[in-house]
Amino acid sequence: MASSYNPFPVTICVICFGQHSGLAQRFLTNLYRYTRGDCFSLRIGLNAACAETVELAQAAAREHRNISIHTEPRNIFKSPLMAKLFSLKPIETDWVIWFDDDSFPYRQDWLPGLRLKMETQPDVDVWGNTFFTDADEAAIQFIRTASWFRGKPFNRVKPSGEWSERPLLSFVEGGFWAVRTEVLKALQWPDPRLVQHGEDYFFGEALRQNDYRIGRYRSGVRINQAERRCPGDAACSCNAPGTVVSE
Repeated sequence: MASSYNPFPVTICVICFGQHSGLAQRFLTNLYRYTRGDCFSLRIGLNAACAETVELAQAAAREHRNISIHTEPRNIFKSPLMAKLFSLKPIETDWVIWFDDDSFPYRQDWLPGLRLKMETQPDVDVWGNTFFTDADEAAIQFIRTASWFRGKPFNRVKPSGEWSERPLLSFVEGGFWAVRTEVLKALQWPDPRLVQHGEDYFFGEALRQNDYRIGRYRSGVRINQAERRCPGDAACSCNAPGTVVSE
């Protein structure tokens, strides 16, 4: 792909959490190494971040001038901070790209390639690394009581070793995805009941319930490249359906 291919501007959002300045540094270094600065604006959420991470973010903002930072001194968890990043000020781009801090681009064609996908498949509303999971009863109740639930019947699967079928949820991996801004607004995403885990499963079902389409894309991006971290609070184990299987 020609290096002169210029992606349209997008809004990129990332949350940097806790004592993990190395992840923040890797993300920022790779983002600016492999992405033209005039192609995006960056919103950084600092969630109970250590002093080193705060300094990294502030230094990047001084250097690049396309960064806005929101700081939470105490851990408010992923989904509440995601909501704040989406609403700090109006998002003026057509697309929003989400990164967890342990995901990052590693090739210069990652954003041009994504733009090409968007242009050649304009009926797709969300791009990411696609998965599916079977859902337990707690997850089903969460979905049925959601404001975005439209009553569409669930796809179903029979898990290995079980007699009965369970609902099947399709989704994109939470560490990286791109979504039309209008979809976030229509769904009022993230669901205000979400805290830490499960937001990707339920996002996928919210999209399906409202007839939005998911496309597969992860070219040039490494996703969830760190050991799983737990914020150490009971709230972070909520709303997580069963075993996840890659499509």
